[in-house]
Amino acid sequence: MSTFFIDKAIFDIDWVVRHLFGKSDSEAINPSLFREGLHSKINEHIQKELGNELTIGEYQSFISRKDFLRHLRASTPFVIRGGAKLWPAVEKWDFDFLSQTYPDVVVPLVDNNRSGGSLTYDTLKNAISVFKNGGSLNCKFSDLLYHEPRLQSDLRFNELENLKPAINIKGALQFFIGPEATKTVSHCAIGHNFFSQIRGEKLWHIYPRKYSELFMPKITRSPHFIADERFSYPNEREEIIRSIDYWKVHLKAGDILFNPSYLWHNVENLTNSIAVKSSWVSLGTILKNPLMSFMTLSVMGTNLKRIRKELDGGKFFPKKSWL
Repeated sequence: MSTFFIDKAIFDIDWVVRHLFGKSDSEAINPSLFREGLHSKINEHIQKELGNELTIGEYQSFISRKDFLRHLRASTPFVIRGGAKLWPAVEKWDFDFLSQTYPDVVVPLVDNNRSGGSLTYDTLKNAISVFKNGGSLNCKFSDLLYHEPRLQSDLRFNELENLKPAINIKGALQFFIGPEATKTVSHCAIGHNFFSQIRGEKLWHIYPRKYSELFMPKITRSPHFIADERFSYPNEREEIIRSIDYWKVHLKAGDILFNPSYLWHNVENLTNSIAVKSSWVSLGTILKNPLMSFMTLSVMGTNLKRIRKELDGGKFFPKKSWL
């Protein structure tokens, strides 16, 4: 066995132990020099001058179940161009419609800085006013759609339900709204996602799962994995992320992106943006990704109350979702 696979295995074991039993990065006094050293050695094996842009599957308005299952088995993303263009949401929703129709609905907001920002809450009307005036706040993972069923009626995710395997666990239906030029750090989670762009445009960078160690996942003891900010963006100073293969997807209003489980990704709003995500978990996810699934399910099982409190104040993930 090569030293590369040994280093990866040691990194993963260390990651699991810290994730389940250690202090979170926010609680630790000093970074782990042992972990940093393993990260450097793994990078030496993988790094090349510049990563290759991988070809993403593109379909017009529709995808067959055969093609969908092929992408699911291979864990490769695809986009359905115009797949949601006839949804009432794409025709109706914009900043003014949401602000005027649901002014007093409270939504979670995250400040757009390198560390992901602190969580606050405000009314949708006030949040949109900040967005319009160039603020850096983003509304992410909101449970707005559960509280406003009229908005759900404007979506057509049910048209995608028959694509899924017979055995699957329904996840959350979440709402995203934010201004131009805001973005996320790289992150991933257990759920497969159908991500529908309702208004505006987003730029996604998505990375194969085999590069997980290079993102130096933070120790957060949560079921969602977040990259160290030093290794998160492809277009800035970080050479490590620039050197690995990736898919790049420019989403426009009416497009639907399928992002498989545990694929690292970061997202930038190219314009003011409104989007919706429907997530779900398949048995294949757990079997094909035993390490990350074990960490996810273990933390969920032992820290569910704390996770709800610390991640979202109990508001992001309603009881109807798998979390």
